[in-house]
Amino acid sequence: MMDGFPDVMRAEWTKFRSVPVYLGTLLGAAGLMVLFAVLISSGSPGTYDQAPYVDRFRFTHRPLTGDGSIVARVAGQRADHPWAMAGVMIKESATAGAPYAVLAVTRGHGIRLQARFTTDIAGSDHKAPHWLKLTRAGTVITGYTSTDGSVWRPVGTVTMTGLPSTVEMGLFATSPGAERAVPMRPVLMRTRPGTAVFDNVSVTAPGPPWRTDDIGGAGSPEPPPPLGIEPTAVTVTTPAGDIIGQADDGSRVIAAVAGSIAGLLPLLALGSAFVTAEYEHGLIRTTFAARPGRVQVLAAKAVVLAATVFTTTLVAGLAAFLITQPLLRLQGFRPPTYPDPSLADPTVLRVLVGTAAFLTLGAVLALGVGAILRHTAAAVTTTIVLAMAPVLVTPMAGGPWPQRLGPLAGLSIQQIKETDDAFLLPWAGRTWTGFTLLCAYAAFAFAGGCVLMRRRDP
Repeated sequence: MMDGFPDVMRAEWTKFRSVPVYLGTLLGAAGLMVLFAVLISSGSPGTYDQAPYVDRFRFTHRPLTGDGSIVARVAGQRADHPWAMAGVMIKESATAGAPYAVLAVTRGHGIRLQARFTTDIAGSDHKAPHWLKLTRAGTVITGYTSTDGSVWRPVGTVTMTGLPSTVEMGLFATSPGAERAVPMRPVLMRTRPGTAVFDNVSVTAPGPPWRTDDIGGAGSPEPPPPLGIEPTAVTVTTPAGDIIGQADDGSRVIAAVAGSIAGLLPLLALGSAFVTAEYEHGLIRTTFAARPGRVQVLAAKAVVLAATVFTTTLVAGLAAFLITQPLLRLQGFRPPTYPDPSLADPTVLRVLVGTAAFLTLGAVLALGVGAILRHTAAAVTTTIVLAMAPVLVTPMAGGPWPQRLGPLAGLSIQQIKETDDAFLLPWAGRTWTGFTLLCAYAAFAFAGGCVLMRRRDP
């Protein structure tokens, strides 16, 4: 009989390294992680070397010379994205990239006064219907809101140095889609049309006729609807688009761990087989004869499995990170928009170490399921379905909650910036919430395996 837990771990380590399939599966998972990272970070040079802003939307406007103001009530807004906007705008010209100031209602972030792709002033939490007013006095733009069109409350003021005497003033709508310069999330995966209905539109002085333009090519094949001289009621429909400055969203770090799910699948099989193989070949009786403490045996397997998976996947993640950085620079992911990430950055370390921990917990979860089911095919199938079924269910569920409740919620540990993109990142949320949920899954499966292993005959 062995003397203690270290001896049990030594025995389990000997088993692990003596089975070529185990080592091959482990190295294969690491190889998949690196391969996916390299493939995703490679491509045609300049693919993501874009302008430092996104300026695509539908704009119903007319010229304004000198000082003036525009008032409109956003009567309704139909859009999916929390950052979809509908409101009033003053823009230097009707061209993409021209300086602007907007006052808008959003679907999920209240009233916002924004300007020049960098300024963002939060107003009240109101949604449509709501009154908006934007005034110009020289180079100073001020936004006001009202619930009744009579009593106005200031939201904020922005100064637009160099604003010409004549500018464009009008109504606009945006509808962000699943479109961003991120290597693992291709451009135009999904568009989200949006519609805004305005009424009680008024301007300070008469002027030339109104017109509608699709700024930055945001339009659809249908021409914009004709408008009268004084559009007191206007519907603005935009196929897709946004007004935002491009900023580093962590793409250069996330690309290094983009193969996490690909690496997870073989590790689920490895975790299950590490215990079920002994049941299927009748070796578990020999193991228990040498060490009657069955829970100790399963605990030793968990420690050996966790140590090997964590170490291997951490090395793979570091290798992928170092390999992908020069590749991403060739694609346009370079300073100043995308600063060079550093391994000394706590966020970078959290993503790399957290990914290794995510994969380790997945393997331990599979080990627990294997101890419960005692059959390799059943255990592997169960763990893969448990992990991947929410991916298939999420698009039909009308929300990201299935994936946020599944084991893949642990991928929230990779989140760098807050995001509303539940279509492309359904597990995104609070960084540690999803990871804690995965810990609970692994602990529950392991505890269940311990209880059943102790009660049942081998």
